[in-house]
Amino acid sequence: MNKTILSVMLTTALVGCGSSDEKHSTPPTPTIVTGVAATGAPIYGEITVLDTNGTTQEYAAVEGGNFKFEKSSIAAPAIVKAVGAAGGGSHEIYSLILTNHQEIGVSNITPFTHILISKMTGKPADEVYSDFNTYKAELTIEALQSAQQELKQVLKPLLDGANIADDFDLISSEFEANYQDIDAILDLVDITISNIGATLTYKGDTDYS
Repeated sequence: MNKTILSVMLTTALVGCGSSDEKHSTPPTPTIVTGVAATGAPIYGEITVLDTNGTTQEYAAVEGGNFKFEKSSIAAPAIVKAVGAAGGGSHEIYSLILTNHQEIGVSNITPFTHILISKMTGKPADEVYSDFNTYKAELTIEALQSAQQELKQVLKPLLDGANIADDFDLISSEFEANYQDIDAILDLVDITISNIGATLTYKGDTDYS
């Protein structure tokens, strides 16, 4: 996959969410996994989870592209498919649920997570989904960390411009489909995915791709 670092600066105004830091005991491990399905606009449609046992479950992406399911019902690793409408178009994108995502309780679905699957396996994400039993062994935490580090390096000028922390996880960090933070980057980048790679083009200047 060819990559050229996008040397652009964002001027997006960002809004953070505050939280109290009261001294309490460690919160219990979440019993549900939540996430957002978005392409720069929220996806409204169907979420299908195919887990390592070959079990398929379906959920709905509702307002804001939000979805949730009981984590005990999913055997990791699992691959997730989102099919629906966003921004006036139809989309089919993929993501992962690994053991650490279940522990964190978050697994998002975006074009970035779709690219990560292809980077980890060397195959189109839809092919990995269709033949999951063949490729599931390649979907490890170590492989994901390596793929994510490489993708975030490509996105670094945009991430820095949006003041997104270095430890932001493209799959398991919470965000909202509200045109801020990582969602602003999704909205500013055209992502074309094919069987041989992916092209990321900055909408503000198509010379950067």
